[in-house]
Amino acid sequence: MQAKNQIEKAQIVISRQQRDPRWDAFVASNPAGQYEQTSAWAQAKSIEGWHPLRIFLLSSRMFYGGAQILYKKIPLTGKVAYLSKGPVFAPSSSPEIIQRFIGELNRLMRREHILYLFVQPPDSACHLEAWFQKAGSRAGFTEIAYTANSRIDLRADLKEIFTNMKRSNRRSIRRCEHEGVKFREGTREDISLFFGLMLESCRRQGTAPNPASEDFFRVLWDNLESSGGKLKLFFAEYKDTVFSGGMIIGFGNNAWTWKIGWSGHWPEIRPTQAMIWESIKWAKNADYRFYNFVGISRETAEGLLHGRPLNDVAKARDYYKLMFSGQVYLLPRGHIYCLNRPLAWIYEGFMSRVVARKRLRPLLNRIMKFIRN
Repeated sequence: MQAKNQIEKAQIVISRQQRDPRWDAFVASNPAGQYEQTSAWAQAKSIEGWHPLRIFLLSSRMFYGGAQILYKKIPLTGKVAYLSKGPVFAPSSSPEIIQRFIGELNRLMRREHILYLFVQPPDSACHLEAWFQKAGSRAGFTEIAYTANSRIDLRADLKEIFTNMKRSNRRSIRRCEHEGVKFREGTREDISLFFGLMLESCRRQGTAPNPASEDFFRVLWDNLESSGGKLKLFFAEYKDTVFSGGMIIGFGNNAWTWKIGWSGHWPEIRPTQAMIWESIKWAKNADYRFYNFVGISRETAEGLLHGRPLNDVAKARDYYKLMFSGQVYLLPRGHIYCLNRPLAWIYEGFMSRVVARKRLRPLLNRIMKFIRN
């Protein structure tokens, strides 16, 4: 009863600051905290027109939890918002804390006139899906973010990690060594070089770069460390030419292969695999527990978890990540949270048509991409 009274008396704090050291310290120290919930991420996303809105539940003695929401005004529509990898709660959080927080989130959405909130809980918080569904959210038929992943447990020694990789991966890494490919860490001054490599990769794949500007990387580079994380650049050089690069994010117990760029030169050498291997070694030496690949398709992951062979289920964009033989696991699904019931009915009707007519799905994916960017 005493604990329940403390929760009821807990203070709700709303923050709109670009930087919020108190929130960053909580996220960085929390096992469920991820870089998407940091002030640094909000500052970088401001380049793309997003504004931060944070809601905390706290007392004089402890931080119960909270969330960083990013919102954007859409012409003729109103505000849309997304909550990526949140909310984040203290490990000892009770159902009463979660229920109180979601109630306060409802009130915040009404006060801020947020039409839609796109939510994806932290990777380790699949249990929060049920809470948002109970509060009226709907699982999205198109994913707001990846809902499956692969990661390497860095508690194993490097020899074991290397041996567990697919044979073709080991062969590519050894070939880079034999050919004299060199690897080096990059600096802030190398962001333009990396962005150029990323643009080349996007051009070949027929996609737009995300993030879409060098400024995003620079803002994140300048601010992530003060939010508790690290941003690292790695480059591969051959014949005095940089032809591959990777950007790694370190946060909490995890290192992430976030972005990759390749010029397209010397495809027979396959530099990306060797460059990722260099970043795995860096993450191991930096005492991270897991090395993560940023997302694989849920369809691929479910096929592997049901015992189907890799070659039968892996989509092309997933294949190079899975060649490192990490552990495949599912993430919480993205949810659409709408307090306006007529709009929710319209949404559900539209989504039902999408499911029934596959040709409409590319249109929906373009809409979601516009909202995210």
